[in-house]
Amino acid sequence: MRITTNRKHLKVNCTDVESVQEGEEIAKKLRLTCSIGTNLHAVGLAHNQVGGTKNVYVAKIDGKWEYFYNASIVDSSNEVLEHYEECMSYPGKPNGIQRHTWVTVRYLTNSGYKETKYYDMNAYIHQHEIDHINGYDIHNQKEK
Repeated sequence: MRITTNRKHLKVNCTDVESVQEGEEIAKKLRLTCSIGTNLHAVGLAHNQVGGTKNVYVAKIDGKWEYFYNASIVDSSNEVLEHYEECMSYPGKPNGIQRHTWVTVRYLTNSGYKETKYYDMNAYIHQHEIDHINGYDIHNQKEK
């Protein structure tokens, strides 16, 4: 899988997967993409960043890669901070962005849907990847 810089692909509002198995198949490929070449410092990758259309992303949470399917943010802090981020779809073009200091993410697991609260960097990673899933990125936040 190649990471796209094509705005058309990046603006895709991804659709939910039908099953954990479908999501896992995609996530394994995303994870592999994060482990080669210049992607070694990646902390996340969404399916539309490789031209896909499914609500699937991988994220490095507390130093460990995890897979997320049909994810959405269901609650967030009132407090936001300016956070500078980079994106593999915009190499060398970081941008300052407002991020909540914590978020609660709802996602599909083998046992059904689960909600987990994430703080600080882990919260920023989820917000970044869920923005991608919803067709937004660090350079088009004002369109939200």
